[in-house]
Amino acid sequence: MKKVRSVAIILSAALALASVGCGGGSSSSKSSSTAAAVSSGGQALQPLAEARARHTAVLLPTGEIFVAGGVDVTGKPMETTVLVSPSAVTAGPDLSVPRTGHSAVLLRNGQVLIVGGQSDDAGVNVLDSTDLFDPTAASITAGPNLATARSGHAAMTWFDGNDEKVLVAGGVAALNTQTNVAPALDSAEVYDVASGTFSPVAATLTEAQAGAHFARLDTGGLLLVGGAGLNGPAAAQVFDPTSQTFGPAPNVVARSGAAAASKGSEVLLAGGQNATGTLEDSSEVYDSATNTFSPGQLLGEARKDASATIAGGEVVLIGGQNAQGASDRVERVDGVNLLQATVTKHVDLLEARYAHSATATTADTIIVIGGFDANGVPTASVERVDLNASVATTSSGSTSSTTSATATTAAGSTASPNPGMTPGSVAPGAGSGATLTPGSAGSTAGSSGSTAGSSGSTAGSSGGLGGLLGGLLGGGSSGSSSGGSSSLLNAVLQSAIQALTSSSSGSGSGSGLSGFMSAFAQNLIQNLLGGGAAGGSGNPLSSLLSGLLGGGSGSGGAAGGGSNPLSSLLSGLLGGGSGSAAGGSSSGGLGGLLGSLFGGSSSGGSSAAGGSSGGLGGLLSSLFGGGSSAGGSSSGGSSANPTGLTITSMTPNAGPVGTTVTIEGVNFGQSVTVSFNGTAAPISNATINGQGVVTVTCSCPAGATTGMVSVSSGGQTANAGVFTVQ
Repeated sequence: MKKVRSVAIILSAALALASVGCGGGSSSSKSSSTAAAVSSGGQALQPLAEARARHTAVLLPTGEIFVAGGVDVTGKPMETTVLVSPSAVTAGPDLSVPRTGHSAVLLRNGQVLIVGGQSDDAGVNVLDSTDLFDPTAASITAGPNLATARSGHAAMTWFDGNDEKVLVAGGVAALNTQTNVAPALDSAEVYDVASGTFSPVAATLTEAQAGAHFARLDTGGLLLVGGAGLNGPAAAQVFDPTSQTFGPAPNVVARSGAAAASKGSEVLLAGGQNATGTLEDSSEVYDSATNTFSPGQLLGEARKDASATIAGGEVVLIGGQNAQGASDRVERVDGVNLLQATVTKHVDLLEARYAHSATATTADTIIVIGGFDANGVPTASVERVDLNASVATTSSGSTSSTTSATATTAAGSTASPNPGMTPGSVAPGAGSGATLTPGSAGSTAGSSGSTAGSSGSTAGSSGGLGGLLGGLLGGGSSGSSSGGSSSLLNAVLQSAIQALTSSSSGSGSGSGLSGFMSAFAQNLIQNLLGGGAAGGSGNPLSSLLSGLLGGGSGSGGAAGGGSNPLSSLLSGLLGGGSGSAAGGSSSGGLGGLLGSLFGGSSSGGSSAAGGSSGGLGGLLSSLFGGGSSAGGSSSGGSSANPTGLTITSMTPNAGPVGTTVTIEGVNFGQSVTVSFNGTAAPISNATINGQGVVTVTCSCPAGATTGMVSVSSGGQTANAGVFTVQ
């Protein structure tokens, strides 16, 4: 029975994940931000003529989505195809045979290669045949046969120099009706587009599996993730096109039915089902540079069989299966990188679904097609997910997975902590360059990193050694309306004079030395505690304590005293920065102390309250007299040093001349240019979000050839990856 159950798991995973973009949902230790939908951001489009699920969907250069095969409401595989656009659904040519569990990939010549699958619901008739769809001729013709019949496999294009190939890996073979076993496959084969033939890959997978996804890496490799084997979730692995071998890439959590999306140097693996059969709401991120996975952010709900789509440089997770059945949840994963990303709930789908397709047609539009509904029945509905739809964040239970410093500009927009940049659309420059305008001075400077305790908006006492000496020698805090405060030395001298006067006049408690000492002691106590003749607003003892513990006595104006070394130290260690009257309070904790010691940037403060300088200099300044400036505004603290220009993603990485390409990265300068293998590209838009991520939208230029895409900005150049001109 265990073997039969394992086979059922593999077949289920293979069929559920065969549709384009399917993936999944967990339990981890990281928090994520959430939002509640205030209205539906979905738009119902023209439905399909036939309900279907477990189909494939490929975005064509025309902007239409080619939908092929799948299963109908009776569970039978389908041979029909449709072309879907936001405005219409039209019938396409029939496949050569009904298919589900097949794959479909767009080739450089504009055709779609449709591979394998099964023609029955049981999986007895697993196919070794292929079809080729020609959008220009609107026809489907039979393609070459596979070396091995397979269903629930993964397929993706890659390039050997300028020669286009398609790698087909894993899947399941036909069900043996005698043993009720459909073995998972560890074989792979390559389709050569030029010769139109398949040939087996000599190397085998590190583990046989079905229902996996390929994710393209910036190294040229292909990451195989999210599959299932005979013993449950299968191990991830990387295909090296040069050696044509598979190598291991161990997961943090072994999971099948997970959603996967690649941003080149990083791959997000979200949700799915772990080895115990529990749904996951965790995610993990693969780093191509180190060939390792690291724990990612938590999802809003545990689920499997969701879709993961790159749109506008962010990953959008849609639908899937949760503990109650089909999910209507839409979540957005966005940030400087996937490990530090924020997971935000978007508006819900109009109809819950899984084993659907989700295809980005623009940077802010995703078309969701078919799938199984809440009753587990294929649906004909098609809807548009609008990423510009408004949502309302909830304060209850909402936590942010990352802290990103932003600033509110005078115009009310959100500015990035990256200097010299302004969010929102930036008009493209002439030719291929786009100009990024400098950020304007804001009404409130945003804080980045930990801050030192900031002083008040008016004069406070200086802290540290200067404060101690001031308390001893008379330099107390100065207020705008008070006189000088008393000092300990003044009190001693005053008491001695009073004692001598009383002794010489014969008054007091006695005469001689004993009388003098008695009078001196009485006067000293009175002067220390009562202020005596010092004429200041405070008393010497409080001045001494103020010098040691900070907070100038008798400070006038609108706000109180300044920072002090002991309270700043305790604040840094125990978490509470000394706040100012008109400025923001500083961050605390050990990180605040270390930030002050080793250069953590300080809070900029408002125009009325300046942040103290960070780093060792700031600490020394606080110890040796670095108080606030009297009465005036202080400049903001220093910002973190910028790092080099970094490109985090480029999508898509193949297409004909004129293809819209979205590039994301950080640490840009004030202008940007993009070139495709040396040919300058026209830029239509360049924007920056509150986390400092710059999104550049450009087009593959006329005359471009397959090769590296380079981005230049701020006197630096970084590579975005290879773009294949089709």
